[in-house]
Amino acid sequence: MFNLAIIGLTCLVSFLCFNDRERFYKLAHIPSVAERNNEYVRLLTAGFVHADIMHLFLNMFVLHSFGEIAEQIFESDEMFGEAQGGLMYLLFYISSIVVANVPTFLKHRHHSGYVGVGASGAVAAIIYACILFMPLGKIYIFMALPIPAWLFGILYLVYESYAAKNMSDNIGHDVHFNGAIYGLLFVSVVQPTVLINFVQEIQMALSSGNIF
Repeated sequence: MFNLAIIGLTCLVSFLCFNDRERFYKLAHIPSVAERNNEYVRLLTAGFVHADIMHLFLNMFVLHSFGEIAEQIFESDEMFGEAQGGLMYLLFYISSIVVANVPTFLKHRHHSGYVGVGASGAVAAIIYACILFMPLGKIYIFMALPIPAWLFGILYLVYESYAAKNMSDNIGHDVHFNGAIYGLLFVSVVQPTVLINFVQEIQMALSSGNIF
């Protein structure tokens, strides 16, 4: 329920901003403006704004795919139960947007030209929560090549770390990386048994030779 509501709200805000650049820049993460005007709420609102329709579609497609799984697991009896699970998922998502943007804020708060938007940091957090939940599940690269979730997680972190340092493509690779790490940490802290099960599943797969 909460995941669909998040998608709906994000689409609404993003579409409103597509045709209203003043609104877009009022909600976007512009660290220099946030610091100068004490508008730290931008670290959150930027997660509901997107650069264009393709940016929005990709984030919402992935969020729908992984978010539904994550929310259901949060609501399971093994996690927080149906009553609290949805609220915990909502807290996880909202905090992921902010936490993923904080290092970027600190890095660019004196750079007036930096503008960041998008739910990518939170989406990365959701993906990595699912990787912890189901390390041996398959994630499809380019919707065609299936690889184990644990392997995708490693490759993604390596790529985003490299891209953040070496590529200038107007993509917030550092936000992706931050969100992914936060997703791992959040789930591991609030439910340590998930991390234990993750390690045990990998160990069992290694011992059986079915790691891939």
